[in-house]
Amino acid sequence: MTMAALILVPSALYAAEPRTTTTLQLRPEGPSISPEEAKALPPQALGDALLAPGHLPVLEVVVGAQGMEPPPPPGGVVPTRVKLYLKPLLSEQSGFCQRTIATTYLQPVSRPEISSASGGRPINLTTEVAYRWIGEARGALACNAPKYAFFIPSLKEKQSALEAVRLLAAASEAAKKGRRLGYSLSLVDKEGPEMLAFQREHPELTPVPGLRIINDAKKALASLPIGEATFAGPSETAFPNILKASDLKTTKSRVARGLTVFLGGDWIAGLVIVDGRIVRMRLQRAIPPPF
Repeated sequence: MTMAALILVPSALYAAEPRTTTTLQLRPEGPSISPEEAKALPPQALGDALLAPGHLPVLEVVVGAQGMEPPPPPGGVVPTRVKLYLKPLLSEQSGFCQRTIATTYLQPVSRPEISSASGGRPINLTTEVAYRWIGEARGALACNAPKYAFFIPSLKEKQSALEAVRLLAAASEAAKKGRRLGYSLSLVDKEGPEMLAFQREHPELTPVPGLRIINDAKKALASLPIGEATFAGPSETAFPNILKASDLKTTKSRVARGLTVFLGGDWIAGLVIVDGRIVRMRLQRAIPPPF
């Protein structure tokens, strides 16, 4: 099958929503696709060109480098990475949606008559599972969210990462209802002072409405965007890690675990957990890197 055949018969690509399968595979005898063709195709069409029939709908794709990645070596012909973001579904993990992210590479095929690599077949399919907190929401649209609203925990730390988000969501809900928290809570707001200082230094710019310094830690906890978590995992793997060594002191009867959750681009929550309960929490609001 050729790439042209796929483009010329769109009815075959969109005739019906595919049935779900538990295992993704590359499409057997699929077409050769160049990076330019991959970028031009709608997500569903590209997913059908690369994946075997029976996969969930593909809603978003990223072809090539993503974010601040180093460029390929000069003059080198390297495979082109393709990430396929499949339709999210309610997860078996309580309170979460999940989606599969499939990654494959378009194998370059060099031709003497051109200087760049032409289309090649996909190779090396791998998958990851990303999660998004939705709490008790269970409507048809509960899982609808763009790719950046999900986080990917490591397989080894998946359960502790999901539990950290659950505990943070419960803590945020308790703060909204004005309940006593029962643990130490602190807040450092770096973003507010920096943004206000920038605004003072540049009076020619339009003022940002609502810009302020946040001092009330409990109100900040109550308003955290839990559904916008982008990272959850052990604090020692987080950058920055806002927990201090003194927060994690352990004794024979007390084993403390540090977990970090990044939320909404500028919030960090550092949790100290003992026996499944939060015993210490640090919050920080800061302008995210690279600024």
